[in-house]
Amino acid sequence: RSREIKVLGKNSAFEAPELPEISVLIPTYKRPDALQRTLSSLEEQTLGLTLFEVVVVDDGSDDATEELLRQFSRVTACRLSYAILEDNGGPARARNAGLGMCRGTVVLIIGDDIELDTSMLEKHLLFHREQPGEVFSLLGHVSFPEKLNPNAFMRWLEKGGRKYFFNYQDLVPGQEA
Repeated sequence: RSREIKVLGKNSAFEAPELPEISVLIPTYKRPDALQRTLSSLEEQTLGLTLFEVVVVDDGSDDATEELLRQFSRVTACRLSYAILEDNGGPARARNAGLGMCRGTVVLIIGDDIELDTSMLEKHLLFHREQPGEVFSLLGHVSFPEKLNPNAFMRWLEKGGRKYFFNYQDLVPGQEA
């Protein structure tokens, strides 16, 4: 499979002189509607726009994803860079390609369907400021928003499907996992 990056785009906000503290890395494949919601949630963050950047790697989609990224890069105030991989190789390959584009000292990897709480990046940065170094990581709870009308399976997966989803129920807040 080709590992070529077809398009590399950066918006004008990306050229700010200060380096971001956090890079938000988003691998995506054929989900422009979900990606649009994720990008919109990043625009609503309470963390200052100069403190984070958004890096999106499209893993060879043949839909409207590239056009969405081009359009979004023209209108957003967020620092945005993106790459389009020639062919689909899976989310791990897209993440690995994106890691080389990230300039922040902290990298937050999210899915293309994650709608962030408005203070999420601010809280994430606070954690890393309080726990500096390469041996710390932060795992945030992911749930299905009520506006999606979660069905019984989604609730089971979120609360009881420990074998298939992350086992949040056994974690104690403030204690090491």
